Amino acid sequence: MNWLLSWTAVRNYIFVPTICLAISYSFVAADATSGPRYADPAIANAIGLIGDLYRKGKIDTVNGEAALTYYFKLSSGDGRVLAALPPEQLIATFIIPPKPDGKSAAHVYKIAANLGNPDAFLRLGDLYNTGDLIEANPQLAFDYYQKAAALGSESASVNIGLMMIEGSGTTQDIPGGLAFLIEAADKENTQALMALGKLYRTGDPNGITSDLVRSFEYYKRAADGGSSAATVITARMMIDGEGTIAAPEKGYDVARRLLEGKDPAAMLLMGDLLLKGIPGVLSPDASKAFEFYRQAGESGSATGRSQTAFMMVRGQGAAQDVESGVRILEEMAVSGDTSAMHTLGQLFETGVETSLPADASKAFAYYETAASKGNPRSSLRMAFMLIAGNGTMQNSEGGVEILESLAAEGLSGANLMLAEYYSGAIGSGDSVDLPQAYSFYQQAAARGSKTGRIQTALMLLRGEGTARDYDVGISLLQAVANEGDPDALLALGTVFASGEAGEVDAKAAIAAFEEAAALGELKANILLGDLFSRGEVIPPDGELAVFYYKKAAGIVPATEGAAAVTASDPQ
Repeated sequence: MNWLLSWTAVRNYIFVPTICLAISYSFVAADATSGPRYADPAIANAIGLIGDLYRKGKIDTVNGEAALTYYFKLSSGDGRVLAALPPEQLIATFIIPPKPDGKSAAHVYKIAANLGNPDAFLRLGDLYNTGDLIEANPQLAFDYYQKAAALGSESASVNIGLMMIEGSGTTQDIPGGLAFLIEAADKENTQALMALGKLYRTGDPNGITSDLVRSFEYYKRAADGGSSAATVITARMMIDGEGTIAAPEKGYDVARRLLEGKDPAAMLLMGDLLLKGIPGVLSPDASKAFEFYRQAGESGSATGRSQTAFMMVRGQGAAQDVESGVRILEEMAVSGDTSAMHTLGQLFETGVETSLPADASKAFAYYETAASKGNPRSSLRMAFMLIAGNGTMQNSEGGVEILESLAAEGLSGANLMLAEYYSGAIGSGDSVDLPQAYSFYQQAAARGSKTGRIQTALMLLRGEGTARDYDVGISLLQAVANEGDPDALLALGTVFASGEAGEVDAKAAIAAFEEAAALGELKANILLGDLFSRGEVIPPDGELAVFYYKKAAGIVPATEGAAAVTASDPQ
């Protein structure tokens, strides 16, 4: 039998009386294994696509039932299906789009899965793993991923590996999980390469230590395979010297080339770079940054849109328009965008001069809502405000509980905040526990945090919360400074100037501060001015002190002065 159908015939299959559709679908809904008599790949694929439409909110049950009826009739004979219209061509135009329907999507995916569609098993795993549209069930998700992997799905194998590492839905097995990821990565699977890059960049609370060199290698392989997302990350890592020799110019060139493809992630990266600048490569330009964020927003990036609105409220890089900026963010927040909620929280937490008064309680409410929807940055700020009693009743225990949960999920920022809490830097100071602080700084360092590495080194040098160890401390601090980190260079210069490294080394202190200043850190010039002004560790030199203070104020070009210091040997 020839199954090439005319549009008229197809229409007859779709627009049957509603009562017939109900009878047809009731038989299907009762048992997900009901349907076609044989597993024709075309039918299995088409039915899986109906599930995708339910998940994306592009089909309702009436159209979905009609599409199923069409495909069931196509496969009701003993012949092979030679052609079938894709489900999106069987759907009428909606005046009001339907909402995403996880329950119907799961039902349809089960039908397709029982016909041997590996993607349907994968989608079922995704539904039950994320819990976005249906109640989460990690065990069921893991089972579906296993079935998809058995049918050859590499994406399912990657998800199996991640769940094994996390111990989600199955017994935790970090080596076994990594083996799944590495096997897929060896086949140059982009998803596996990206997953491994992320794991080794941030570290994992379950026992995977941060390894930035390995992280960069995995991201680079994904980028070489055509992943624009990986290329954006490698460009940023080259600029920052993460896992590779710092190459700001090369990283910037990569970022510029990405713009040719109109990739929103590349636009966001360029906005970030222009907002902060790259010392010696790119001068800060807020107006250009605003333009890139705006373009990213128009290309569909929620982050680009919220950043544009944020800058409008602050009048940064654009004419200040508080009302329009807040309205955009509120519209995004009402639609459920947690990035916009977080941005509103930021704005109301600090206020914007006289144009937008600070409102800590409103800021906390936005953070709380975004946190309840899974935004980790908002959870972090919410925890801080609970500990500080800002915008809400003080509840240090509640804030610490949130931070511990976030730290368990691998968020290095949570480890840093816990370290600050136990060091007494935040909170009432009643909870000071330096060994705890040291431990949390170490954990943040293990997950790739440069701040965690710097603070761990300083506590070793000072013997705070741990036994004093000059050699290890200075080695750790020097390693971060060698990566071109301005904060590490400032800390290193301070250590040499104070003698915390074992003895005062004024020449090394000046060199560290000079390097930090060359990277655009104005505070370094102030510290240099203080050294020559006070004359505590080097002979006082009022002329040089004034020179450096002028550099800090921008009166003297930041690139001048190194020769003058080199000529005057402080020792």
